[in-house]
Amino acid sequence: MKKVILALFVLIISTGTLIAQTQIPHHVMDAFKQTHPFANYATWTTEGVNFKVSYFDDSKMQNFKVYDSNDQVISHTYEVIGNVIPAEITAHYQKMNAIDGSYKVWIVVDKNGNKSYSADYNNVITNFDKSGSIQK
Repeated sequence: MKKVILALFVLIISTGTLIAQTQIPHHVMDAFKQTHPFANYATWTTEGVNFKVSYFDDSKMQNFKVYDSNDQVISHTYEVIGNVIPAEITAHYQKMNAIDGSYKVWIVVDKNGNKSYSADYNNVITNFDKSGSIQK
């Protein structure tokens, strides 16, 4: 009986692994690995018909990339700190008495190379245009 239970457990685990692996096409994962061979802690999810990977780069900053089924990057969002953040965004959070490091800022680059910013402070996401002005 123990062997039957163990065999069922192994079958369930291996089936779950196969399902998880087939959700993200290998060619999409390979395209990511070619451009980011040293990315750490890559986690894949589906986003509609697209594929999103969350990972940390060499400088330990968080990144998100969304790929279509043709291995093309639809968007790349990456965390930034310091003087890369536009002064308007920094001033916005200073007015809110946000302590340094209590908010995170990301640059969002779409497939056409257009940049904007997104920030998270106390789980509230605020979107900014390319110059740092709040988007309405």
